Amino acid sequence: MTGAMAQTKLNIVLCGFMGCGKSTVGKILAKKMGCQCVDLDKYIEDTAGMSIPEIFDKYGEEHFRKLETEALAAFADIGGVVATGGGTILSEKSSELMRDHGLVVFLHRDVTQILDDLDMEIRPLLKESIEYIFRLYEERYPLYEKVSHVKVLNAGTVEDAVDQIAAALPPVFR
Repeated sequence: MTGAMAQTKLNIVLCGFMGCGKSTVGKILAKKMGCQCVDLDKYIEDTAGMSIPEIFDKYGEEHFRKLETEALAAFADIGGVVATGGGTILSEKSSELMRDHGLVVFLHRDVTQILDDLDMEIRPLLKESIEYIFRLYEERYPLYEKVSHVKVLNAGTVEDAVDQIAAALPPVFR
């Protein structure tokens, strides 16, 4: 790399459906790599002073997606791990930021495993029905694949997923 690109710190960006383990895996991966982990959803909640369901109820999904894009831009060059929200890939601008500023890892799990672990009361888009969750998963899955550079299955332990991601990292991240 030369010029301005040589000074840019690349992120490891975790994307995937809600409940696939992005936040948990992100924290452990960052610790293993000795870098910062940013959980976009937590950052947005802290910055807004309200929960994500409250943001959805008060301002709507479009406003929340704008906040996600702004948060991604703010952390574009931290040189750490960024755990995105499940719908971050719905914004073209957010997807571009993810790809332009790091290696995007699609962390995926089987939807039935996710359903076993999700707290339906805190997930604003999942309150409707189980069928809706399956449909949402089917709609988003190709988007996660499209934006990602690497795909990792999170079907075992958190450490297994972290090890798979670490093994898939190009030399620039090691």
